[in-house]
Amino acid sequence: MKKQLTLLAACALVGAAAANATCWRINPSPFAKAQFQTVAEAMADINVLPGDTLLLDPGQHNGIELKRDNMTIIGTGYLLDMNTKWSESQVSIASSVYLTAGSKIEGVRCTGSIIATAKNCVISRCYSNSIQSQNAGVKSTLVEGCLANSIYVESNGIARNNIIISNSYNVCLSATNGIIENNTVIRPNSTGYGSTENAAIRANNSTIRNNIIINTQAGFDSNNVPYSAKNCIDFSPSQNNVIINNILSIPARYADTNYTNNYFVGATVENTFVNEGSDDAKWQLLDSSAAKGAATHGGDCGAFGGATPYVLSGIPMFLPHITEALVPAKPTDGKITVKLKIENQNE
Repeated sequence: MKKQLTLLAACALVGAAAANATCWRINPSPFAKAQFQTVAEAMADINVLPGDTLLLDPGQHNGIELKRDNMTIIGTGYLLDMNTKWSESQVSIASSVYLTAGSKIEGVRCTGSIIATAKNCVISRCYSNSIQSQNAGVKSTLVEGCLANSIYVESNGIARNNIIISNSYNVCLSATNGIIENNTVIRPNSTGYGSTENAAIRANNSTIRNNIIINTQAGFDSNNVPYSAKNCIDFSPSQNNVIINNILSIPARYADTNYTNNYFVGATVENTFVNEGSDDAKWQLLDSSAAKGAATHGGDCGAFGGATPYVLSGIPMFLPHITEALVPAKPTDGKITVKLKIENQNE
């Protein structure tokens, strides 16, 4: 009963969070009395207009494909079971998401990919396998405060304050004429072919600053070069990037002489992060980390620094959540007294 009550109350609170917009509640259960069971149903309804907001109740929403521009999708966040503050709440899950021009998604756990199919999309505080612009013609995608395996923002895009954990040889972050800043990129088991091919960050005509990029592969190659010295950033001058104030796993003796205004400090997971807590909280900085105060603006490098620091569990701003629910197992004097503690995400 406790879980059921928590779920129903959380659904109501999601609707309250967006009360100032034209909002439509989406719940996969036919017993929830939401306006729609699926986003597809909402997109087929003539009353759902461009600019409206879709509120995803906790549960599995399968694939989402928007049909109107300037829509907003709001979920409940992710890793809620790992974050003790939000442990009474449930997650909104989608298998894939396709966004139209000017649309925004926030607070959704996506087991596949979130794809911007047109310009000016915003992907914020989501957890997804991959986040990307559909092709190079999709301009001005903003991805911020997300947890992902890879992020490609393509033309004139911005990727900031994301945590990217990848186990593959693929590029983790990519942009053209864009900005890649204050991201934390961890790429284990990535031996690759040097610092220019299959680099964790590859871009051209872009600004790459205030990031933490660590290759955790242990050992040395056949030339006795540590794997940690590889696969951080494509430093090729021909890419015409501004690359400054990044914290790198590359040791100082392997510093690129063309880019000495970065921190070739041999950064490791152990000497950089707290390494405890949820799957996103563990990437907060140690007080002794080289990333502390090392950013261009004098603040910290990595996802938890900068003007828009990463928010744990991707809770959308002002979204209420149940943080405690006390439901007695049996009634007292014929009554069941339920106590709920509710808090807002205020940042």
